[in-house]
Amino acid sequence: MSVSGTSLLIDGKPTSQRFFGVVDTNALQFAILAFIEEQISYAGKSSVFPGPDTGNFGVVSPHDTTVNFFGKYFSLLVKHNCNMVGIGAADAWGSRIQCEAWKDHRDQYFSLLKCMCDQAAKSNVWILLSMAGSQEYPTYQYGGLGTVFRTFSTAYSNYVTYCRSVMSTLNGKTAVAWYDVFNEPDHNNCHAKYWTCNGGKAAFFNWATAVTKATSGLSSHPRTMGVAGLGNMFGWGQVDLDVCTGKVPFEIASRHYHASNKDMKNFATPKLGPGTI
Repeated sequence: MSVSGTSLLIDGKPTSQRFFGVVDTNALQFAILAFIEEQISYAGKSSVFPGPDTGNFGVVSPHDTTVNFFGKYFSLLVKHNCNMVGIGAADAWGSRIQCEAWKDHRDQYFSLLKCMCDQAAKSNVWILLSMAGSQEYPTYQYGGLGTVFRTFSTAYSNYVTYCRSVMSTLNGKTAVAWYDVFNEPDHNNCHAKYWTCNGGKAAFFNWATAVTKATSGLSSHPRTMGVAGLGNMFGWGQVDLDVCTGKVPFEIASRHYHASNKDMKNFATPKLGPGTI
């Protein structure tokens, strides 16, 4: 998958395909714990299949190997008419598990990620891979010092190195739709404890722009940064959209909305163009 202007491309051609799916912030982490850290009690667990399809109190079976687990996991998504899943870190806990697997068990981690992508491809499910995230502050430090939100810190440098390594390794995996390089860095906790005291929206824009530059040229897969949307930092208007994602030079602009929405105004402002999911 790639982009051209406001259009999504599949195999280099514009597509009218619609994408429908779920967000699973645990499945990859539990697989790392089970198959790399050998904490077998986590095998088969995820956050989107608590039953009844999985049985056994929410455990996907079979789950004795990564191939069997991910094969069944993606087939269950297809059963429920999903062709996309957002998977990976949403917070410091998930970021730590992914990054430490990369640092301490790199070959195994890349093998697991490649297996996940291969099984997704067999089921024709697209993966939106979340590389990092934080719903709390301080954030995970990626084995460095300082905060990931300061570009001169070793925490930021290590975070970028991790992202670049994963993106380069998975470049040939066609199941990857795009990367979310950081989930909700504008979360209310981060906003209250960091951004309000350190430059606010302008500083966020500069930091997000720096991340685009640091992760560019590594992959044919598009990138995005999923911001929290209607939180305390950014409103819904066009100006805030431009500052948080619209004018940040990722290939895809992304906003999260965690609520029941009955106000049609929110689907018209800002205007949604081609390629909207």
